[in-house]
Amino acid sequence: MTRLIPVFLLASAALIAAPPVLNTLEPGGAQRGKALTLTLIGANLPEGAKIVSNLPATFTPLSVPPETAGKRLPFLVEIQPGAPVGLYPVRIESPNGISNILLFSLGSYPEMREMEKNDTMETAQPLKALPITINGTFRAGDRDFFKVYGKGGEHRIFEVEARRMGSAIDPALNIYDSNGKLLIRIEDTPTLGVDCRLDFTFPQEGNYYVEVHDARFSDQAANFYRLKMGFYSYADAVFPLGWTRDKPIDVELSGGNLTAPVKAKPTHGMVSLPNSEGTLPIPFVLSDSPETLEPAGAGPHILKPGTVMNGRLLKPGEIDKYRLAVKPGETYMIDLGARGLGTSRLDALLTIYDSKGEKLDSAGDQPPKQAVNATFVAGDFSTDPFLLLKAPPGVTEVIVAVEDLNQDGGPAYAYRLSARQQQPGFELTLATPFVNIPAGGSNIVTVNVERRGFNGDVFLKVENLPPGIEAAGGSVPAEVVDIDARTASRRGVITLTAKHGVKAQSVNLTVWGEATLPDGSKMRRKATAPGMTTNVRGNFGFVDSSRRNVRPFQAFWLGLDLPAAVSGEPPGVLTVNSPPRVRIVQGMKYEFPWSFASKTGVPSPRTVAFDTPGGRDLRISEKDKVLTMNTTLGTTPGIFDVILSARTGAAMREEIVYAPAITVEVVQGYHVEAPKQATPLKPGGKVELVGGVSREAGFTSPITIAPDALPLAVTCVSAEVPDGAKEYRIACEAGPDAPAGDHKILLNPSSILPEGEKGKVPYKIGAVEASLVVAK
Repeated sequence: MTRLIPVFLLASAALIAAPPVLNTLEPGGAQRGKALTLTLIGANLPEGAKIVSNLPATFTPLSVPPETAGKRLPFLVEIQPGAPVGLYPVRIESPNGISNILLFSLGSYPEMREMEKNDTMETAQPLKALPITINGTFRAGDRDFFKVYGKGGEHRIFEVEARRMGSAIDPALNIYDSNGKLLIRIEDTPTLGVDCRLDFTFPQEGNYYVEVHDARFSDQAANFYRLKMGFYSYADAVFPLGWTRDKPIDVELSGGNLTAPVKAKPTHGMVSLPNSEGTLPIPFVLSDSPETLEPAGAGPHILKPGTVMNGRLLKPGEIDKYRLAVKPGETYMIDLGARGLGTSRLDALLTIYDSKGEKLDSAGDQPPKQAVNATFVAGDFSTDPFLLLKAPPGVTEVIVAVEDLNQDGGPAYAYRLSARQQQPGFELTLATPFVNIPAGGSNIVTVNVERRGFNGDVFLKVENLPPGIEAAGGSVPAEVVDIDARTASRRGVITLTAKHGVKAQSVNLTVWGEATLPDGSKMRRKATAPGMTTNVRGNFGFVDSSRRNVRPFQAFWLGLDLPAAVSGEPPGVLTVNSPPRVRIVQGMKYEFPWSFASKTGVPSPRTVAFDTPGGRDLRISEKDKVLTMNTTLGTTPGIFDVILSARTGAAMREEIVYAPAITVEVVQGYHVEAPKQATPLKPGGKVELVGGVSREAGFTSPITIAPDALPLAVTCVSAEVPDGAKEYRIACEAGPDAPAGDHKILLNPSSILPEGEKGKVPYKIGAVEASLVVAK
């Protein structure tokens, strides 16, 4: 785990109420061993804040001009000469909370800034000497040109850092000769994600033009990049792609411009090429499972459940096969990580065969299946495949095959394959990288729940809560229908509330999901954290996470959980006059009166917004500071949360204020139990069937229980159950020809809603099966 080291700065009396926000670091990187002025640009940046970073450097605050107070925070940064090349997280911590993280890139080359109006060859920015690193930005539709001089046969490397350091741009790199002829173009590069690198030899002496632009010419808020020009060693293949946390492993780096593979040790979720000072480290997966390397020789090899197999397809058309021992009727999760990790070229196809060679299932050769009310993460073929396999009767061994969809192969076609016996499950990812909890107020944490065959209720919990901070909500209701999808994603919301008087503090929280499986066993999963998130706009300005090059950037390698801080007081407190948990009968309504206590000078909101993650078939309205929730007869019984929020403050300083979540349980109005004991009914005789009835509070209507599916020559009279009665009695009579035996009959309950908008509204629940024994 990357450890963030706090560096304390001088205190200041001038504090800004809202939590700090970082938009840009200027510059986005620096040369190691050098001193520079680093300016943090954003909002609510108070002098005297604490900077939190593991960058090996000293930070000295500089004076802030009055006109930029709160918006720009400058520091003198003196970087140690031997600091490793790489990315370092930077965040601000103040009495009013913590900021988001931005990444600072540390290199070994001299640095300069892009000079604007260099968007044509005629206005290209001249570069006098290489190597060099240029810090630049893009406007929408921008192109940046740089003029370099090269000798015939001279070799140079051009590399763009952008998405890897949290920028939203998708860079493309072009090189032109002195006549404007395009010589070479590159976009995505293996092991660099959507960033790019060109290995170029100047054909003859003269001036050349290097063009950098966003491949989609989009408008991005995070629009920065770093262009490196020089000569250095680099690899474009890594193996293995990951290993067990805190266990030693020699990682092989190969390809690129290396003459032979080299070995390196991973550190903090990254692996660096030894003695290379040009390129950033490559992300490396750290797991909590046992790991092994693919054995040499022809397969099929043994795939041990619970152990990650690290393999690669070294030749085009190669298919790796593994033998997996299974038990008939048991379920196995077979998972593969490759291109989705950003460090492999493998577009994987995963196929399962039985021992006779019959195909049982496959994944990776089709998009996820559509399903009712499902939201899918990733709709393109770069999503890594997984399979949930239930071993068929008589099958004790299956063959797991891994291949490339395009039948390609090579050192860069590595993968991580695992299998484990598992009931259908789920995985959790935090959509909230960090959270500020206002003293005396509330804030929300959003969690994505990816269902992997489990369609039941999931309940989210927060651990490590300090005294005075309370969590509420976190209910993810069961699916109405079975989801037949590879990756169906749901959303859960937790509110965190700090009581009045809780001291300002920072804490690292963890979020867990808990569920009860169909066999009664418990499942518990920890939410992985993104570390930081940069949203990427599509061509038309919106975020489209189904496309690989516009998925949000996230830095899981930072190894963070959920950083949280108690911040300053909110501009107001939103209160809902309701118990924290309520029960509503299908077809009935519930009212949530609310109030807002504003701080002096802060306008009160006229209305509130509401969110009901997972709530279905609801009609919700708000009037006169009362939120009314109407359920319908078709509202599915289940548990979900209601999150109320209000926007307040001036237009330029508007803030969202949350109330603690209220958990709502929609229930049947009453329950009918079958008679506990089957009383024999003799032919020509009579008997009473006696069972229990329970009601929800407020459900007072009489209940009719009508017998159905009776055996021949048997009659039973419907029972009327008045309010307050705890049991029903159904009189049954058998004729002399009634057939003997244990007969299954149905008891059909029905009633009317206690209150209906259209008068008497029939209300029925499912039939109850009972036993009626006719004696011989």
